Amino acid sequence: MARAIPTTPGQPYYRQKTKLEGREYILEFSYNQRTERWCLSLYDEAETPLLLGLKLVVNWPLLHHYRADTRLPPGEFVALTSDGSD
Repeated sequence: MARAIPTTPGQPYYRQKTKLEGREYILEFSYNQRTERWCLSLYDEAETPLLLGLKLVVNWPLLHHYRADTRLPPGEFVALTSDGSD
């Protein structure tokens, strides 16, 4: 079952805590002006880095290559646009 994780962009950098499958994660979003891309870093509840600087690509399975890491939340992250564009 898909679950939307609301974000609050508007700043070039922000962090938010998100509970997934009973565990707390910290999602860190940063915008790179040079590449004109958003990146995601993922931390556990103790702020231990799990993934750093993952480029957000719309409609792409972001965690696919990292499935062997059991510290990551189960399932998949997929970035979507709020306006429906690609």
